[in-house]
Amino acid sequence: MVGNILGTEITNLIKNGSDVYMAIAVANAHGLWFSATWAYALPFAFIGITIITYLFYAFRDMNRLLRLAKREMKKETEKAIAKLQVRTLRTGDPEVDSEDTSCVVCTDSFTRNEQVTVLPCRHLYHKKCIEPWLLEHATCPMCKNNIFKSKIDEERDEPSSSSSPSNNSFCLATVMTVTSADQHNTLDSNIQTAESE
Repeated sequence: MVGNILGTEITNLIKNGSDVYMAIAVANAHGLWFSATWAYALPFAFIGITIITYLFYAFRDMNRLLRLAKREMKKETEKAIAKLQVRTLRTGDPEVDSEDTSCVVCTDSFTRNEQVTVLPCRHLYHKKCIEPWLLEHATCPMCKNNIFKSKIDEERDEPSSSSSPSNNSFCLATVMTVTSADQHNTLDSNIQTAESE
């Protein structure tokens, strides 16, 4: 196939009077890029590139959603940790200098004037030890009790002050009217009764 640059060079040689010899061969009617191999390979290449692109964006979006979920979970865990009971141990407390009780995270005994965190399952830990643990696991190191599950159970057990009974309630009453000794008329009606608080 003779392109523009090669054609210009051949034309210049002919104008200068040079002898130019060319071999003419029959080429493919569809050009250099069309062959049976390309005809079969091109659709698979297109499908492959499409699948790879789709998977790339799917994994990227999935990772983004996972990072957002982790961030939200960490915020919720920090809120739950902030609501846990923290107390300072005093000399008379049974946990102070006792060989039976110690912080399971660092395995040190509790001493006077240390801040400890009390989990909903009533296990004690040093505040500085348990907070990093809870940020990673959100469970008690000893009993594996989830601090969120305990919070939900406590909320469920507490009676809600906002859920007061409705002022109006409806009851179904049957009213029977006797008109004679042999006949009875029965009337079903809805009677609205107001409950007083």
